Amino acid sequence: MASISARRLAKELTEIKTEGCPVGINIVKADDFATWWFTIEVMGESLYKGEVHTLQFRFDSQYPISSPAVQFVVTEGRQSPVHPHVYSNGHICASILGTEWSPVLSVVAVCVTLQSMLASCKKKERPIDNDRYVRHAPENPKKTRFHYDGMISSSTDARILANDAISLVQTILYELLKLTVPSCNPPVFSVPYTDHAVINRCLYSACRSLALK
Repeated sequence: MASISARRLAKELTEIKTEGCPVGINIVKADDFATWWFTIEVMGESLYKGEVHTLQFRFDSQYPISSPAVQFVVTEGRQSPVHPHVYSNGHICASILGTEWSPVLSVVAVCVTLQSMLASCKKKERPIDNDRYVRHAPENPKKTRFHYDGMISSSTDARILANDAISLVQTILYELLKLTVPSCNPPVFSVPYTDHAVINRCLYSACRSLALK
């Protein structure tokens, strides 16, 4: 009998192959239920316009109860995006991958949240402790106990934290809508991620439509 992790990943992979990925996200490799690769690109105007980065997901037997190990790929000529939450070795300081992880989230939901995190960035810079962290970092980012508030660079204002929180709420709402109506596909992915007002109106409209069904 397949494990809970294998059944869940098989379901997610089937949905990806059937429905496709959101704009700017593409699946690169999913040969097994251990490691998947995706590329993400920020759509619209942003500091990362034209950049394509690769995300690696590693799953253990407890997925989706436990979060996947997610990082940007920095081998074979690939680089991690320069961002206050992203280390040069590809490790990501994002609460959605740690304390804010929920089994309701999916691989695609994580990709969307990280895509939105990049789109919200106001200044390209590494975390202030990048060099020290990279020298001593474990191979698996899940073994790092990130302090999410303390990882924000001193030159980064509170808007990044607010944008991350908004992104997480939007992602959870979208996943809940999909659980209720499998064919539901709110237009959240067709608008610039930096325009949270537009996204929120889309989600409100979707929720309102759902309530009227």
